Amino acid sequence: MKVSSEAALELNDITNPISRAFYEDTRDGLIENIQRYLEILPASNVDIYLNTAYNDGKKKCTPLVIASENGHYHILQLFLETKCRANIEGEGTIVIENRIIRGVTALWIAAANGHFSIVQLLVEHGADVNHTTKTNSSPLRAASYYGYIKIIQYLVDHGSDVHSLNHFNSSHMNIAAYRGHINVVQYLLQSGCNPNIKDNDLSIALHEAVAGGHLKIVKFLLLQYENASNSNITLKNKYNLTPLMVAARHRHLSIVNYLIENNYCTDIECIEALELLGASHYCQNENNPDEGFEYLVRNNSLIT
Repeated sequence: MKVSSEAALELNDITNPISRAFYEDTRDGLIENIQRYLEILPASNVDIYLNTAYNDGKKKCTPLVIASENGHYHILQLFLETKCRANIEGEGTIVIENRIIRGVTALWIAAANGHFSIVQLLVEHGADVNHTTKTNSSPLRAASYYGYIKIIQYLVDHGSDVHSLNHFNSSHMNIAAYRGHINVVQYLLQSGCNPNIKDNDLSIALHEAVAGGHLKIVKFLLLQYENASNSNITLKNKYNLTPLMVAARHRHLSIVNYLIENNYCTDIECIEALELLGASHYCQNENNPDEGFEYLVRNNSLIT
């Protein structure tokens, strides 16, 4: 539904307190007030209120988006199951973990916040499961970031594209691996997601799991590569770093040791990794250099 510029201007006018109250009561979950608005206000006014994005601090949300963000299932149900003409694909701007995200739909934020029942409600009413934000992040990516496996499975079952990439060419598996959600990584692999997709940094899921320090995911991905006789175990990213070097750079000792002890590197790569690990420890722990010195000694024993 299109809203005229005159109507939108009127809604943003401070002399029109009803429109603002409609939004704020939606945001705050005051369902009795919302029911009253729907009973007494002209349908045309309600339609305009529902399809306008309101400034709210750093946010700019439609009532559907803010209700979805805050988990107000029954208010959303009122908007979607009455004669209201709410645009279910209406976009807003929200803030998550101090990051401003633009182009967010009600479904995207429901997936990001783990509101499974709201995800179901929106999809049942025709929400586009592949509608992305301005950075090409889908609801499936939002759920993958936070590890909401039940939502992920539901979205995939209802047509979400497991192969879609965001603005940085990062896959759902890449972000799940970095965040440490092994159940999500396993499910996405079973659903056909390719663990070898390179993002703009030329990193694959293995690099991301290593960078996040998630040894269980590293082991799982290595097993997939072994079964496929895959050379990606030593693949270098944009910064010329193999997964082993990424582990050393981030000082993930358990991963460094596992890769070396299980021969996932050449002697030269091992030497370079131990040297980097020792230097990293020394630079970040000048008052306690012993551990860094231990890795440099270990490196020297391999050289000599």
